[in-house]
Amino acid sequence: MTADRDHFERSLTVATPGTAIDLLAAETALSRTRIKDAMAKGAVWRTQGKHTSRIRRANSPVEAGDQLSIHYNNELLTQDGPDPELHQDGQQWAVWIKPSGVRTTGSRFCDHLAMTRKVSLKTQREVYLVHRLDQFTCGLMLIASNRRTAATLAGQFEARRVHKAYLAVVHGRLNEAQGIDLPIDDKEAFSEAVPLDASQDLSLIRVRITTGRKHQIRRHLATIGHPVVGDRQYGYAGAFDLAAGLQLVATELGFECPETGDHVSCRLPTTYHPDPGALRALRSDHSA
Repeated sequence: MTADRDHFERSLTVATPGTAIDLLAAETALSRTRIKDAMAKGAVWRTQGKHTSRIRRANSPVEAGDQLSIHYNNELLTQDGPDPELHQDGQQWAVWIKPSGVRTTGSRFCDHLAMTRKVSLKTQREVYLVHRLDQFTCGLMLIASNRRTAATLAGQFEARRVHKAYLAVVHGRLNEAQGIDLPIDDKEAFSEAVPLDASQDLSLIRVRITTGRKHQIRRHLATIGHPVVGDRQYGYAGAFDLAAGLQLVATELGFECPETGDHVSCRLPTTYHPDPGALRALRSDHSA
């Protein structure tokens, strides 16, 4: 273990059967209370043969030959991010409103800040991802509660039968609709951008995508000279963009219910939509 008690990683092979907390208390400088908290938040992993998984219960048994790992980051473990809001519950699936800043999945250090863990704790159901949203994109996200439903929904995404649309505020004036057919990472990718409210400096646009490549909308819009406001990776990192945050919201989601075959159409409440007027005022403040 490093000298930094607040951020370290340690792996060890179990020599004598016992409990995870007893072994970690003996092998690290952490208190049992901090170890329990770290375990509950997903920082401790056990490898048995070829299977590796998180262990959360302090009294989880470990056997000789098991590999036990702790990935401790006190800064992450003490964070408490925003919670998702349930939009529509189909029992075997649910559509959630993911807040900006919440990751889809956790890391080796923790998962209590991630959508998957938050939804699991709220519903007491299993969680299976069928698609993802970027960390700082908020909006509608579909999650399955069992493997069969997840496979069916994933098949709809792969077959491009899922309707997905977003609202974004971008830099510059987009005067007319544009179809953007540009490969991403050597894979086919198509986005359609339609202006809804345009001024000289900023435009509110609706974006529909038929593919789901990594950062597709952000990369496509930056390519045509209209990066998303707040996109420091593909756009600008000035004071206005930093203050605004990423202005990309998943507002429409349509798919076929795996149980009934009925079409499900979800629309994000307007309270979550970008506000171009407020952004123009913010831009004016930062250019004054």
